Amino acid sequence: MDPIDVLSRALDQTGNLLDQVGTDVLARPTPCSDWDVAALADHIINDPRGFLLMMRGEQPDWSSEPPQVGSEWAQVFRSAADDLIHPWHQQGDQADKAQSEAEAKAKRRAQANAEMKAKGQPVPQQEEEEEARKKK
Repeated sequence: MDPIDVLSRALDQTGNLLDQVGTDVLARPTPCSDWDVAALADHIINDPRGFLLMMRGEQPDWSSEPPQVGSEWAQVFRSAADDLIHPWHQQGDQADKAQSEAEAKAKRRAQANAEMKAKGQPVPQQEEEEEARKKK
């Protein structure tokens, strides 16, 4: 599975979980004794922004308190998640385009070499190999 698809799926699932968090549970404890549900939700909501900063070559301040979001946490998280996933998709699209271009160039070169060989003409790769053997 494509890593960008895995990240996108994880972000979607996290957004779905945050949709289930009601205001009536925000003061409840979590397994981490320093955090209640509200602090954990704020932390999760702000992580995509930190990762986006890292992706841009910046250094987020992970030690600072995340801003408190309030009751719109799922919506805020999804917006931050979209901001994070969009550049990954762009990079993936650019990588796919570069790979496709390289594959097309290699295919054209192989086809041209086959045509030259069929005509009895020296193939550039063969010339390079012959020169390398002469140098030995």
